[in-house]
Amino acid sequence: MPARGEMATAAEQPGAAEMVPEPPEMPDDADDPARNSVAEPVGAANEASNSALPIAPATAATPGSPADAPEEPATVPPEMPAGDGFFDGTQCFPRCTSDLTDPDVDGQIDGFGFENGVSCIVVDSEPALGAVPCVPPVSELPEDPLPAPPQTRGVCPEQLVCPSVDGQMILCGCGTIIGFGERKQEIFSAGGDQRFLASAMMETSTMTADYPFGDVNPGPDGMTGTGDDTPKTGGAANFGIAKQNWTMIRQCHPAYAGLNDAAFRRGDELNQSLELDIQVYNECRAFFGDRWFGGHRNGAAGLNQSDTLDIRRFQTATEWVRQMLEGHLDDDVQFYLFVAAI
Repeated sequence: MPARGEMATAAEQPGAAEMVPEPPEMPDDADDPARNSVAEPVGAANEASNSALPIAPATAATPGSPADAPEEPATVPPEMPAGDGFFDGTQCFPRCTSDLTDPDVDGQIDGFGFENGVSCIVVDSEPALGAVPCVPPVSELPEDPLPAPPQTRGVCPEQLVCPSVDGQMILCGCGTIIGFGERKQEIFSAGGDQRFLASAMMETSTMTADYPFGDVNPGPDGMTGTGDDTPKTGGAANFGIAKQNWTMIRQCHPAYAGLNDAAFRRGDELNQSLELDIQVYNECRAFFGDRWFGGHRNGAAGLNQSDTLDIRRFQTATEWVRQMLEGHLDDDVQFYLFVAAI
């Protein structure tokens, strides 16, 4: 090593690992009690007296301390495209069309409403004033969640010419019933024709056998379903969607031949089978011929005397319906006439 004060050459300089600064020479005051005491922490007040000691920078931290951890970047709200919604820091809400849904069940106002199945923010409310514009997501709910009402098929004639008998007009009408077109097709598929369809439309408003078992006689007021009607039994009992009476059924249908009026409950088989109902109808039309309308309208008495005004009105009304059904065999159109029940 060169003597103190001489410059060492490059070859003689120690490596980086060996370049350790020599400690400063301290005065030989080993007997000084102050120098043998525990050193106090270095601070602004004693920096001058300890200037000979190396002082760590004030920003230095002990390895492993929280100061060594990397600083987390500040949270920056996502950049939202301009729109008419309100971003409250968590999500984008659409604006409410009014403040009617703002109050909750307790009447509290918080600036949030509920419209079209989603939450919204009321304009000029506290949440709206503290939000930033955004484009709200499109609601997956339809604007009108209620299903559209079913539509009927077919249109009634603009004008109806009601039939007349002996100069007396029979009031008539037309309307549409949802599902009537499908029911007409069921009747045709079961073997029915336009004639049977007209009879069924005259007798039942739904073209089904949904009336009381055997049907009922109208009360003194001439109405049925008012509580004063009485059930039909025996030969007067009616069955099927065209309300065929047991007196005629047991005579024209071979399977019922020989049965009497007391066996009228067998007629329920027509209620259960549309095919059998239509079969018996055709059999009776062929069996009774011109007397069929009389018997169908007034039972045994009508078979014996089928030229009364009431029976002729009934026959004219049924034929009118059959004719009006032209062009309406598969739609929901219904034709009806005001003929008193008996």
